[in-house]
Amino acid sequence: MTEAMNAPQNPRTPPPKTPSRSDRHPESCTRAAITPEIYRLPEVVAICGISRSTIYEMIHRDEFPPQVKLGARAVGWHRSDIEAWLASRPAA
Repeated sequence: MTEAMNAPQNPRTPPPKTPSRSDRHPESCTRAAITPEIYRLPEVVAICGISRSTIYEMIHRDEFPPQVKLGARAVGWHRSDIEAWLASRPAA
């Protein structure tokens, strides 16, 4: 074995710091860098500018993209579907 491995450690020296996740992948930890693939209802309401009830009414009339079931009590919309719907709307 090498001498460095057998050398006594200074009790005042802290152990080497383990890099945090943000140190290893800083771009993956910033909220601005994350583009969601699924929008939840409050985001869809804000992006589209229409109310919750109007969204569900338009889904019923096949005028709005259908929601995707995420769990027992959660739904969302694919970002690409919302973007395509917005692009298909006439400009105001």
